Amino acid sequence: MSTTNTSDRGGRVEAPAPAPHAVPVVIGGRRRVLAVPPPPGRGRTLLPRPVRTALSNWGLVYDAAAQPLIPSAHLIQLKHLLQAWGWGQSFDISPSGRLCIRGGQTVLEHHGYVTPAGRARAVAYMQQTLAADGVPMEFFAWNDLTGRTFAEVEHLIIRSAAAALSNKE
Repeated sequence: MSTTNTSDRGGRVEAPAPAPHAVPVVIGGRRRVLAVPPPPGRGRTLLPRPVRTALSNWGLVYDAAAQPLIPSAHLIQLKHLLQAWGWGQSFDISPSGRLCIRGGQTVLEHHGYVTPAGRARAVAYMQQTLAADGVPMEFFAWNDLTGRTFAEVEHLIIRSAAAALSNKE
C-alpha cells in the first residue's frame, strides 16, 4: 500500500524528499557518519533553475530545495555524482555527459548543493592533499593527466573530505 502526501497547493500530490545517504567516514581511527543527499539526476540538469522552480511551485515536479553542504559532505556527494554520471577527462562535462572533478562541482553548485565559498574550501582541501603528495599542479590539471584513473580521483576526493571533516568543515 502506498501513501501520498497532499500539499497546500490545491491537493496536488508531491513526491517525498529523497533521503540523505548516511556515509561512514573514518578519521583518526574514529568512525563518523555524514548525511549526504543523493546527487541530482541528469533530468534536472536539462532545465534551468527558474523553470524547475516554477514547475515545482505549480506542483508538476518535485524539486527539493537543496541545502548547501559543508566541504566534507560536498566532496563525498561529488564522489557519488561522479560514480553515478561517469568520470571523464579534458572536459568539465563531456559530450557524452561524463564529468571531471570541476564539472561535477559545477553541477552541484548549479543545483544549490554547495555555495561558491564552500566549493572554494573543498578545492583548497584537494589542493592541500595534492601538495602533501608532492603534486604541484591544479586539481583539474591533475584530473586530466594521461593514465589517471577514477580510483585515483576517488582516493583524492576521499582523503580531501577526511581532511575537511577533521577540521569540522
